[in-house]
Amino acid sequence: MSDKSNAASRRLKRARAAEDASDLHNRSHKQPKLEDEIDAIRNHLPEVQDAAAQFDSKMLQLELTLDCRVFGVSEERRQEIIHLPNKPNETVVLYDSVSQKASRTPLYQKLLDLDSSKKHWRRFFRAADTAFSELGPCASDLVWRLALKEIEANIPTWQEDDDPDSTHGLQIRMRDNVRNWTFTMPNLNPSAPGFNVTHKFLRLVQVLETCKNYGENFRALIFAPVDRLCIGRNAKDG
Repeated sequence: MSDKSNAASRRLKRARAAEDASDLHNRSHKQPKLEDEIDAIRNHLPEVQDAAAQFDSKMLQLELTLDCRVFGVSEERRQEIIHLPNKPNETVVLYDSVSQKASRTPLYQKLLDLDSSKKHWRRFFRAADTAFSELGPCASDLVWRLALKEIEANIPTWQEDDDPDSTHGLQIRMRDNVRNWTFTMPNLNPSAPGFNVTHKFLRLVQVLETCKNYGENFRALIFAPVDRLCIGRNAKDG
């Protein structure tokens, strides 16, 4: 009886040893070898290199925002990005170049009736023409209001015996027309009867209004052709 028990115990031990060997064999096949892990890393190296090559200012900003690091990007590459000049965002905005129904404002016409050859204040007439075509009738009239201070400074004091039909008298009448004129502010409603700006100017204002959320931090550069740069400057300098 004792011999049978010993034999059974030995068979049980051999069976358990066989099971342990089988489990160890299976686990060795399931777990990747070190060589396999190294090969996998090597296969992904091109992807890491591509990520480093595509690292730009936006990704750098993402790092700063998330307080993280993009793997595979050297500190030298980060410094290169930091020292690159900031490039503004460029946006193309389309607008209608429909010509105005009229080419002159009532104020402009009154002044032209007094000086049909534009002999006096020719540069102001030219500036008003440019403002009308680029910005609209409102800007055209405001050119004259902007020029009023200079016009008044260049007109001699009126004397009682001066001839009303003289050059001096003509300038006085032109000045009075500008001085007594009721100027209107820009009306940006294209469906309103008093719409008085060009569609180009309207689109510019609409674009700027989208940047309200930036508050005092907003900065922008508005470029214009040199010959039409700053209506106020044209009116002043001729």
